[in-house]
Parts: sequence; structure tokens; C-alpha cells
Amino acid sequence: MSNSKQDEHASRPTTTESDQPSTTPTGEQAIRAINESQAQYVRETAAAAYLYATVHFSLDKSVSLDALKLYREQLLEEAGNPDDPIEIMMIEQLALAHLSIGRLRIYSCAAADVQMITAYGDAATRLLAEFRRCTLALEEYRSKRAARSTAPDRHDKTKRVARERNGQKPPSANGSHKKQQHTEVASNGHMEDLPWLKKRMGQCPTPVGSPQVVAIA
Repeated sequence: MSNSKQDEHASRPTTTESDQPSTTPTGEQAIRAINESQAQYVRETAAAAYLYATVHFSLDKSVSLDALKLYREQLLEEAGNPDDPIEIMMIEQLALAHLSIGRLRIYSCAAADVQMITAYGDAATRLLAEFRRCTLALEEYRSKRAARSTAPDRHDKTKRVARERNGQKPPSANGSHKKQQHTEVASNGHMEDLPWLKKRMGQCPTPVGSPQVVAIA
């Protein structure tokens, strides 16, 4: 009995560490994870960093980077919480332009030289014009994106164009309904339930098969 158990135990395959799947990431996977983390950091922090620099040198140096990150998140949420990356960047650029215009106004008021006052004022005016153009561009971009999302299927449009080229009319709901009514006449053999057909024929119901009914069908 003991010998049979030993033989059975010896016949079982033994698993080594090399046979087990490795959970340790490879060098390429580790580099990929680092790059993805940094890309996510840039995506969420770059705009806040630009806003931080603008506010730090013009408004209040005590404002932290985390505060500007929260400002950006709240701004995107109030703007409809978009998920399109281009739309997000345009909103970020509008925020940056807004704060930069204020910074240029402050520099213009604080400048002692007339030329510098004029230069900062003109720069603020030009940036304000860009701000307005960017606002209109954002509105147009949103409208076109919404139109694309609600546009009919391209396959259906291709079929419609092919019908128009062949001179065929699109299927009509009324036509299909009348065809169904004629089918009911042919299957039942009577027209008691079709008053519109009675009126059109101008006579009493006639069994299917008469020349009048066949001509109409």
C-alpha cells in the first residue's frame, strides 16, 4: 500500500517556479506604464500649470497649483463636461487667454513709460480679439460635431443616392399600406372592410376576379 502511494506521488508532475506565469512586468511594460502615467499627468496638469504661471506673476503668488487644477476641472464641468479632446483644449485656451488679458491690463496700468503702456494695452486688445474668435470657433466646432453625431447612416445615404440615380422613388408608407389592403382583398375574396375601394369603384362589393377589381389591383 505504501509503495503504491509513493509511486503515485512520484508520477505526479511537479511545478517549478519557471513553469508558473510571471507577474513581474518586463522592461518594455514598465516603460510603457511610466509613459502612460506621465502622459496622463501632462493631460491633466499642463493647462493648470500655464494658468498657475499667469496667476502667480500677476494676481496672487499664494495661489497653489492644486487650486488651479481645481479651477480647470470646475470650468470644464460648467462648460458641459466635454469628452472631446479638441473641445477641452479650446476651453483651456480660452481660460488662459482670459487670465492673460487681465495680466496685460495690469502691466499696462503699472508701466511708467508711455510706450510700454501702449504696448501692453495693444497686446491686451489683440488677445481679446483672439479670445472672441476662439469663442466663435468653439461654438462652430460644437455645432459641427453635434451635426455629425445626428447625421443619418452613411449606408442609408448611399442607398438613397443609388435609387435617385436609377430613377426609383423611395418607399412610401402609404403605398405599402395600400398594397397590403389589396393583398387582403385577394386573400379574403371580399371587400366589405374596404370602404375606400367601394367609393372608388362606385358600386357594390364585387368578388375578386372581376375585370374591375383586377384593373384596380
